[in-house]
Amino acid sequence: MNQLGIAILPEMEVLDELADGRLIALDIDFSDYALYTQLVWHKQKWKSPAMQAFIDVTTNFFSEKASVNAIREFTQ
Repeated sequence: MNQLGIAILPEMEVLDELADGRLIALDIDFSDYALYTQLVWHKQKWKSPAMQAFIDVTTNFFSEKASVNAIREFTQ
């Protein structure tokens, strides 16, 4: 926290820092900005049911709500 920049972070991750003044929230309209995401997993490795559910929910959410830049499976 050395006053060195701006970051886009989930509010829940910085609640303490916002509350005690170590960080400040900027009021920025992000409606004109694109969100690019990537979800990567090894194609040949076992995925737990929880991991598969996360992949399913995430890909469904972003394919319905936003443009998905890339969803890739490692083949190596």
